[in-house]
Amino acid sequence: MGESRSIIPILNVLGGFLCSMAYGSSNIWGNISIYVVSWIRKDNPSITLSNSFTLVPVALVFLYCCVVMSIRVGQKLGVGLVSLIGAIVLPLAVFLSSFNNNFFMFAGLYGVLANLAIGINFMIPYKVGWDHFPESKGRITGIISGGFGLSPLIFNLLTSFVVNPNNLPPDFPVREGEVITKYYTGEVVENVPRMLQVLAVCQCAIALVGTALLSLKKKTIPKESLIEYEQAQEASADNTDQQIVGQDPSREESTVKEEAKAPLSKLLCGRQFMLLFMFNLFGSLYTTFTLFYYKQLGLSKIEDDIFLSSVGSITSLFSSVTRPGVGLLMDRFGYKKCASTTISLNFFLSATILFILSSKPLYLFWNLMAGLGISGLAVTVPTEVVRIFGKDQGPQLSSIISFSNMIVFFILSLLSVFVLNQIGIEQLELIYCGFTAIGFLINLYYCLNIED
Repeated sequence: MGESRSIIPILNVLGGFLCSMAYGSSNIWGNISIYVVSWIRKDNPSITLSNSFTLVPVALVFLYCCVVMSIRVGQKLGVGLVSLIGAIVLPLAVFLSSFNNNFFMFAGLYGVLANLAIGINFMIPYKVGWDHFPESKGRITGIISGGFGLSPLIFNLLTSFVVNPNNLPPDFPVREGEVITKYYTGEVVENVPRMLQVLAVCQCAIALVGTALLSLKKKTIPKESLIEYEQAQEASADNTDQQIVGQDPSREESTVKEEAKAPLSKLLCGRQFMLLFMFNLFGSLYTTFTLFYYKQLGLSKIEDDIFLSSVGSITSLFSSVTRPGVGLLMDRFGYKKCASTTISLNFFLSATILFILSSKPLYLFWNLMAGLGISGLAVTVPTEVVRIFGKDQGPQLSSIISFSNMIVFFILSLLSVFVLNQIGIEQLELIYCGFTAIGFLINLYYCLNIED
């Protein structure tokens, strides 16, 4: 039985990594949006690329509402059943979206239904990993979120290869306000349905394997052994957290007990939680902007579709493989040092992007550093929330933190629809640089005024 206890948690984390990889395929919209919009415009030429980003906030309302319920639904229905539902509904929604290029039908399937499936499963892999390895929250967060980050590596290249195998440039210019946007025609547009179908099949295969591994715990570990195992891990985690924080153990234990007893509404209004929420909001605005617009930024100076798709894939790989390392640094050096380094890097990147757009090597290097910035935010804030508020309240509060990401996408969409065509992509980038500066100041206040 000792052997089972040692291998099953590792397989569960691997399953969580694969499930997260399937859910992360939603992050390729920045790459495929130009293809999909060109396909939709074939029958509805009034739809523009900037209009298409109204799909993002609608989808994320459903995504993050479900994220908040994710852990409770998993506890009530079981990890295996909820993951299985997600593994079926997500690819089914993407597959069905390939048969109708009506924008609203596409938004309902690819945007709403697919994100419902992602949201209801989003926090489950993290919760399973944190329960198994409570002394290594940072590393577990890094590993599982690494699947989310790795996903665009696979799907950016795959979708670009399927839809545009001959590396054709967009060839149909359209003036939209002060901006001229080029769309695809011909064989690229005709390949879009096939691209979505291939994407759906890959999502289904990865999610089903992940679900099988994530569900092994109940089948292999007897209830009595599992309880003893979790109790031993919790005791180990308490000792580890006390050593890291460096406070008196009795004081730390008292603090944890008080936090565990505090109602969720009181914790939500606390200064520490609100600062983390606002830091995640303003810190994520620029990384989200680069995630969605890296290709459009690159196309302003570099007309090479395969190169730009490869940049997105290499960046996602770099972001994925660095997340466990960021988690390890988080466990070793603490939140403040890691968060401060991350937001400083993001601010530097936001201030330099306009100077390196014309150079392919510099643009690739810049995007790699942006991937590192994405890794930092993806790991540091959720790990800090779980560390502060414990394994019961922490995951719920971490899922509520994700609402800041929904606000991020609303801001992104509003600026895309109402501002982008008026000032252009390069000037819009400067606005996001300002948002990053606000995130830097919030983190500075946190570091100076909040004790560990």
